[in-house]
Amino acid sequence: MISAPKALFHFMKKSDLLIGIGAGFTVNPWTPKIPAGKRVIQISNEPSDINKEQAVIAAIQGDAKLV
Repeated sequence: MISAPKALFHFMKKSDLLIGIGAGFTVNPWTPKIPAGKRVIQISNEPSDINKEQAVIAAIQGDAKLV
């Protein structure tokens, strides 16, 4: 079972660009899978999370509130 609101799946399919703020994009059975071909931007204060399990086109390292 995936833990996410239904609206998330709708907008992930329709969007051209996904932005994860404070997201590690960890892949496991409980997280939604990002559809193939989506461009992803990641904002994280943890440098080891960037590009860890999801390729991103751009990354910003820093606190989400400050960024």
